[in-house]
Amino acid sequence: MRHALALLLVLVFPVLDIWATRRLKRSTDPNKKIKSYLSTMAVLWAASVLAWILDRPGLFYLLEVPNWGLSRGFVYGFAVPLLLVLVLPVFLARSLEKYRAMIQKSMARLSFFLPATSAERWLFIAVSLTAAICEETLYRGYLFNYLVGDWRLAVVAALLLQAGAFGLGHCYQGVRGVGLTAFLGAWFALIYLATGSLLLPMLCHAILDLRILLLPAPNLLTEEG
Repeated sequence: MRHALALLLVLVFPVLDIWATRRLKRSTDPNKKIKSYLSTMAVLWAASVLAWILDRPGLFYLLEVPNWGLSRGFVYGFAVPLLLVLVLPVFLARSLEKYRAMIQKSMARLSFFLPATSAERWLFIAVSLTAAICEETLYRGYLFNYLVGDWRLAVVAALLLQAGAFGLGHCYQGVRGVGLTAFLGAWFALIYLATGSLLLPMLCHAILDLRILLLPAPNLLTEEG
């Protein structure tokens, strides 16, 4: 079962993501985003519950993974710039017209998935929190521990592999999005290694996703706007 869950994360999730993205783009159902959000949350929570059952970790997945000799001061110095990088675009987009136009153009590529109505925006908050908790549990927690513990991979190799799998699980964002997501997956893993806890990576992940709701995207406004 442990191997099956790992294969699910590495191979099945990317294929499911590509299939679901094509289906979402073709659909004419007005509730297609809400259904997509609900199905995404259901899959992530089911996989996370299975991971918790298999590994029986602590509250934030503290297992026997080495901390790699990184001090907490180093990690907080590592995490704070990340949080600033994530939050800064919100302020720039609201104050600089050219930057706002660039953000809007970038977000237009994901208009098929981003929330537009009030109901979708509220549900997107739940999706973001689910992704922060479950994806950190599955990739930084379960998959990383699986690669180090079951396959005896070096920490660096496990870090890169879980980051790659995490990036491929977000194919709907395109090639650039996959690369950026993989980079963030490696960054979150470093924070996990240094703190021995998924709490801070979960916080950073939640801010990353929730900031979407603060970025100006008039192309997504509906008649309610």
